[in-house]
Amino acid sequence: KDAKLNLANGGQKFNPKLYESRSAGVFTGLEAAGEDWGKRYNEKSITTNKELHSNIFALKINGKRYASYREPTVGTASTGGSGSKFVFGSDVATIHSHAAFDPRFDNDIFSPDIMPDGKNGDTWYYNTYQFTGFVTTPNGSLLRFNYFDKSVTTILPPGTLYSDIRDPTTPRRSLNLSAGDPEKEAERPTK
Repeated sequence: KDAKLNLANGGQKFNPKLYESRSAGVFTGLEAAGEDWGKRYNEKSITTNKELHSNIFALKINGKRYASYREPTVGTASTGGSGSKFVFGSDVATIHSHAAFDPRFDNDIFSPDIMPDGKNGDTWYYNTYQFTGFVTTPNGSLLRFNYFDKSVTTILPPGTLYSDIRDPTTPRRSLNLSAGDPEKEAERPTK
């Protein structure tokens, strides 16, 4: 049975012919959904210096599996938003951003199980609740954490997504339009 969905297509009934143009917000897999999320939200996260958080969910259309994501919640400079409640069975992963570069943190990797302040980090949640996690970073990369074998995979390398040029690991030849632009650099948040 075809899914009738209210996704990011203006609240209209889902049209299977639109998914190829991405206008319906439906993607061929988790990584494609994560890439789109990163392209949409990493700039906002960096320029506002706030972490953003969303859940990625699975859906079936005409017998094929697809993925999409929920609207992000907004956190602080160092903590993700509370996110929507994780719905086991449909939600299959989470994605969040690590905000602007901050020399106090190792922003370009997943936070460890236990943070220096004693709080639970990114990988603690993925391991404890057994779900896949994605993170976009200030250097413009997208990483995936697999809780099965605790591996981290680089989906998009540094400089691919919008990046913070203050991050020393941001490639200087980045394709980001703002990289190296003094006017855009002046607009970036400072701490």
